Amino acid sequence: MKIDRGPFVVFPSMLTLGARDETELRVRFEPDSPGRHEASLSFESNARGSTVTVELIGVGACSGLGCP
Repeated sequence: MKIDRGPFVVFPSMLTLGARDETELRVRFEPDSPGRHEASLSFESNARGSTVTVELIGVGACSGLGCP
C-alpha cells in the first residue's frame, strides 16, 4: 500500500494479508500548511485487477502564532 502525496501517514505502513484476512488501518492527517490537501491511498494485490484506490482529503486549519 502507498500514499502518493500529501500530509497523510498510514499505520501500519506495510502489511501482508492472506485470503479472507482482515485488518484495521489508521490514517493520520499531519498538514504543514493550512488549506485543502489531497492524496490517494492504493492497495495492491497479486490477484488480477484487484488494486484498490481510496481518495484522501483533509483541510488544514491555522491556529496560533504565524497565522495570516
